[in-house]
Amino acid sequence: MSSKGAEIARRYRARRDADPDRRRKYLEKERDKWKKDRETGTKKGVNELIRDTTRLPLQLLKISLSQGFPGNSV
Repeated sequence: MSSKGAEIARRYRARRDADPDRRRKYLEKERDKWKKDRETGTKKGVNELIRDTTRLPLQLLKISLSQGFPGNSV
């Protein structure tokens, strides 16, 4: 029987975390990767994130409908 992706990932993480040295190497690698991504701009801090532009037009439409605009009999 084949394993699901989540099961495979769970077994990998358990194997990786079972050895303290291997876990330390993994955490160092992830930390260095995060620092590099921050320097290149791939990862951004919360204060650097832009507002979700896909939801903005819908929010503006809802506001204009609730306030009533010319031609709208609310």
